[in-house]
Formats: sequence, C-alpha cells, structure tokens
Amino acid sequence: MPVRFIIYAVFILIIFLYGAVNFKRFSIPYKLLILLLGLTLISELSGRVLIVKLHNSMPAYHIISVIEYTLITFIYSSFFTGSIKKVLLYLMIPVIGFAIINTLFIQTILEFPTHFILLAQGVYLLYALTGFRQMLLFPIDKPLNKQSFFWLNTALLFFSTMLFLFFGLLNYINSHNYDVGPLYTFSYIINFLYYALLLIALTANKKEYYFGQLHEKQ
Repeated sequence: MPVRFIIYAVFILIIFLYGAVNFKRFSIPYKLLILLLGLTLISELSGRVLIVKLHNSMPAYHIISVIEYTLITFIYSSFFTGSIKKVLLYLMIPVIGFAIINTLFIQTILEFPTHFILLAQGVYLLYALTGFRQMLLFPIDKPLNKQSFFWLNTALLFFSTMLFLFFGLLNYINSHNYDVGPLYTFSYIINFLYYALLLIALTANKKEYYFGQLHEKQ
C-alpha cells in the first residue's frame, strides 16, 4: 500500500476520531459530516481491497459518490427552510436517478463515474454559493473565522472548483500524452486541504453558537 495513501487515510481517520469523540456536542449537520468522514474512510480502504482482489477499485467510487451526495444534501438542507430546502431535497430524485442510469448504461461499475461526480460537484458548488449568500443575508454576531458554516462552505467551494480544474487538466494532459504524475500530486494536495478545511469546520462548531436554520429572506 503506497505510503502517500496511508498518510491520507490516517489524516481522515484522525479527523473522524476527533468528531466521534466529541460527537454529542455537534449539531445535526455536523454529525452527518462526521458520518460522511467515516464512510469515506471505509470506501477508500475498500477501494484498496478491491484493487487487490479485482484489480479495479471503481465499484467503491460508484457507491461512495452517491452516499456523499445524499449526506451533503441532507447536511445543507438542515441549514435552510422554505423553498430552498424543498429544492435541495427534490433535486435528489433526478440526481440520484442519473447516478443509477450512469452506472447501469454509461459508465459501468468497473469504470470511474466521472459524469456523476462532475454533476455532483456542480451541485455542491451551488450549495456553497447559496450558503455564502444566506450568511450575507442573515449575519450572526460571531467572528467569521469562528463560524463553522463559513468553513464548510469554503471547503465545498474549494474542492468543487479544484476538481473541475483537475478533470480539465487531466483531459488536456491525456490528449497530449504528458506525464500525469504531477497532476495526481496536485489532486493529493487538494484532498488534504479539503479535509483540513472540514476539520476547521468541526473544531469551530459548538452547540451554543449553532444558529439553527438559515431562514430565507421574506
């Protein structure tokens, strides 16, 4: 097992353990985030097992990408009320439907689900931007760097944007037969920074400062 993967997995494990130890003090969306971290770790380890057994880890990505989308949607729907909340929840039907169609007919279980992952990242980008908008409309009396929702939005905005950049560069590099090694190092750094931002979001979250749901402007 590559040393780089071990470091990456241990980093996620540390964040998950921090969340698990302090689980009771977190508000509901952050409890779901901790659950997502645990499932992500299991998925990454399962992928390594599948590489050994089947020489293909793609089935793990088909499963975890749908689980990730579902949990992130529930996380963000916890912050909103009214039409925004309904849109987030109703949108799950066509998005998950596309994931199933993609796995069955387009990018099979043994292929990387690029189409669905890019769709999901586009949705996450909208979640983050909507979250920032709500923060501007309904500010709370707390320094920005201590607001967990700010760090959660930042993490999602950063990761989604960088992932689009990654796939764009990957297509360019493959079309010109360049070395993809540096690009995968870039991806490794992106993932580390993403989970570091999620860790900051968790450490900033306290029940006494949790502002409940962000209400729509009347």
